Amino acid sequence: MHKATREGISLGITLRASSALCLGSLGPLDTCSRTVLLHQMFVAASVDQFAIFCLNLVVTATFIPQEHLRLIPIFAGLFSVGRFSYWVTLHLCSAYRGFGSARPSSPTSPLMAYNLFSASTCERRLSLVLLEFTIPG
Repeated sequence: MHKATREGISLGITLRASSALCLGSLGPLDTCSRTVLLHQMFVAASVDQFAIFCLNLVVTATFIPQEHLRLIPIFAGLFSVGRFSYWVTLHLCSAYRGFGSARPSSPTSPLMAYNLFSASTCERRLSLVLLEFTIPG
C-alpha cells in the first residue's frame, strides 16, 4: 500500500472524527450536519475505490515486465492526488465534485484495461501451448 494513499484515507477518517467531536453530537453517526455527511461519503467512497485500485495494482504487478515496475508507485501517487482533489472539491463546491470523483479512476481504468489485455493474451498463449502438446506430430 502506498504511504500517501494510506495517509490520505487516515486523514479523512481523522477529520471525520474531529468534526463529529467539534459538533458536539450525542451519537457518533449523527448525520444531521453537512460536514459529517461529507466525511462519511468521502471515507465510504475512498474505501471502495481503494479496494478496487489495490486489486488492480496487484494484478498489474503480476503481469507487468520487470523493467516497467517503476510505474506502480506512479499509479499509486496519481490515485492519492485524485483522492485529495476529490476531498478538496467535496468541500469547495458540488459543481466540481465530478472532476474530483473522476481523478482517482484515471489510474484505475488503464490498469484494468491492461489487466484484461494481459489475461486474454496469457490465456491465448496457454491454449496454444496446450494445443501443441496434444497434436501428435
